[in-house]
Amino acid sequence: MIRQAKLKDIDRLLEIEQDCFRTDQLSRRNFRYLLTKANAQTIVDEVNGAIRGYAMLLFRRGTATARLYSFATAAEFRRQGVGIKLLTTVEEKVKACHCFLLRLETQSDNLPMQQLVKNHGYQELRVVAHFYQDGTDAIRFEKYLVEKVKK
Repeated sequence: MIRQAKLKDIDRLLEIEQDCFRTDQLSRRNFRYLLTKANAQTIVDEVNGAIRGYAMLLFRRGTATARLYSFATAAEFRRQGVGIKLLTTVEEKVKACHCFLLRLETQSDNLPMQQLVKNHGYQELRVVAHFYQDGTDAIRFEKYLVEKVKK
């Protein structure tokens, strides 16, 4: 089941965050803010009471571009379709918010995420040097979620 994240989910979200990311980890305070006050949406994949992964979207007023800010699957649930379900739902949510472009960054050495987004039609835009706290480069991707109007 895919559902909106709640404050009661923060402990599990932190576990997944710490399991998945070496640096640039969201804190309890970050999650609390992003779940309650920010112009953001966070969804979780939950089965039998176990949160298997999450995706966090950020929206900016006045633009039709959304950003996939954080995306993680717990190690014990990888290669079970969690990422595909989350990414598909994220795209639906972005379109429902009247955005047509979704952007994201992923570490240059995160080959599973790169493969996931490429398989779903995302185009590599560029490498962003030293994007992460540890100096790792990021690869920026984007996908138009509606067909471009041809002139």
